[in-house]
Amino acid sequence: MKESNLYIVCYDFPSGKSGDRRRAKFIKYLKGFGVRVQKSVFEVRKRKDKEWEKLHEKIQSLLIPDEDSVRFYPLRKDQEKDVLIYGEGEIYSIDEDFYF
Repeated sequence: MKESNLYIVCYDFPSGKSGDRRRAKFIKYLKGFGVRVQKSVFEVRKRKDKEWEKLHEKIQSLLIPDEDSVRFYPLRKDQEKDVLIYGEGEIYSIDEDFYF
């Protein structure tokens, strides 16, 4: 299986009609790439380079840089085993058959 890196994606959009709309679009789009693990946090796995570029382009098109914030924190493969989860949840993984 091709190794895929795990990223923690944190975001913040302002309250209000415009920010709420951008947030909703962002969440809907990001769900296609990962799992929402908390209200403003996703776990996303990097897959193919073209998909990854498309993800970043779309995110940038949704944001107003002076108002919104999205951060990607990479976790190396060897760090995943050290992630502590208290309560419900597990680390997002992709089925090995996903890659062809």
